[in-house]
Amino acid sequence: MELPSMKLPSAHVEPLKLATAIVIALLLVKIMGRAARAVRGKLEEEDLQDLGWWVEKTLLYGSYLLAFSIVLESLGVSLWALVTGLGLAGAGIAVAARDLIANLLAGLYLALERPFEVGDRIRVGEYSGEVVDLRIRCTVLKSRGRRIVIPNSVLVNETVEKLDDSDECEFEVVVEGSPGEIGRRLAALEKELDSLKLKYYEISVERVESGRTLVRVRTAGKEVDSVHGAVRRALVKRPGGTDR
Repeated sequence: MELPSMKLPSAHVEPLKLATAIVIALLLVKIMGRAARAVRGKLEEEDLQDLGWWVEKTLLYGSYLLAFSIVLESLGVSLWALVTGLGLAGAGIAVAARDLIANLLAGLYLALERPFEVGDRIRVGEYSGEVVDLRIRCTVLKSRGRRIVIPNSVLVNETVEKLDDSDECEFEVVVEGSPGEIGRRLAALEKELDSLKLKYYEISVERVESGRTLVRVRTAGKEVDSVHGAVRRALVKRPGGTDR
């Protein structure tokens, strides 16, 4: 005797299909999360922290998108049809985010090529300084006590000069005088150094004691004698109180 075949009611099929899709999506996200962290760890061992961050986020967000599409498909909704329907809005968003995307791609390129490292001194366009931070969207320089944030797309599209340590000069001078007088001398020093058309210079100031200030000058691009003369003219007094 043949037993009649049993079929689940259609009302029970859809919840089962949805539950299965959710389980698959969660497993996918969990597996991809572990894989992403493992890949990032390997890249960080090779001192590629920025690239590791980029790869991990790409894998994670990709797994989220794929998991979301699996759940939508179980509900009878096509993610790709939805994306196509929102094509015009997506195009508008892409145009608005063009600079952000360009900086992210440039950051990925810099992480792979590594034309400079933290601690290097570079010049790009009118800006120069020591690289203190490499980020996925921008690079941070330190120059003359300021932090300069340069978008990575600029570093990819402009000529970047890596400054050599062979022509570097560094001086320390203790300057005496009131805060106003020291400020005038520092302004004169900047004017002197600007006239030398240096590749790079940085001035740092440290108060030693009342009426005495330590000025450190670090430059690159000229002979020591030229820089030394500029420092003396701006900061050092002649006997009797007149400027040297």
